[in-house]
Amino acid sequence: MPEKIPTKVRGVTKQNEDGQNRQSIIKKFVDEYSDIYLDNEPENSYNPNAVAVYVYDDQNEQQQIGYLSDDLANRFHDKLNLMECVVDSVTGGGEGESLGVNIILIINTPEEIEEKRRVLAENKKTETPVISQPIKKAPSKPVSSKSRTIALFLCLLLGIFGGHQFYAGRTVLGFIYLFTGGIFLVGWVIDIIKIITGTFNDKSGKQITNW
Repeated sequence: MPEKIPTKVRGVTKQNEDGQNRQSIIKKFVDEYSDIYLDNEPENSYNPNAVAVYVYDDQNEQQQIGYLSDDLANRFHDKLNLMECVVDSVTGGGEGESLGVNIILIINTPEEIEEKRRVLAENKKTETPVISQPIKKAPSKPVSSKSRTIALFLCLLLGIFGGHQFYAGRTVLGFIYLFTGGIFLVGWVIDIIKIITGTFNDKSGKQITNW
């Protein structure tokens, strides 16, 4: 049987990098029937194992509502392909209360994943409804309109001063780099690798992949 872990989404009162308030997103788009998706966030300066929690809005765009706890992220960041996530309940919302989101993580074994895929494939052939829920995983991140060439150029020349971070719209990180020498050069080197491999994101979480 799959392991089921009830937990609470962390950071639900924060704002996203694009300025959207997570409380507003939860109020509009999260209920007990919402599809919840998990995605790795290796560029997170606080915890490279961070796992972000997303919901889709009415425009079919993914919106971040928070994170898994550090403990769960450190345990499962490399097992998202085996995981499903469902909403258990939305809490709070009364006068002076913030909204919270309780979720249930379902940890499958590789054999269980294969069995679900087999059942889904058979269901597709026979068009017979299947009770088991489709496996959910985080969708691929959308592509940014920013240029990877410019980002790499700025990173190589002005990276320790945060030039590429400012270009990507990540102002806070830009100032952090400015006053820490690209977080003591380590963050600068990591960002060069990310830009070259196309995994560097802009402020909206979109990957800068186009040269």
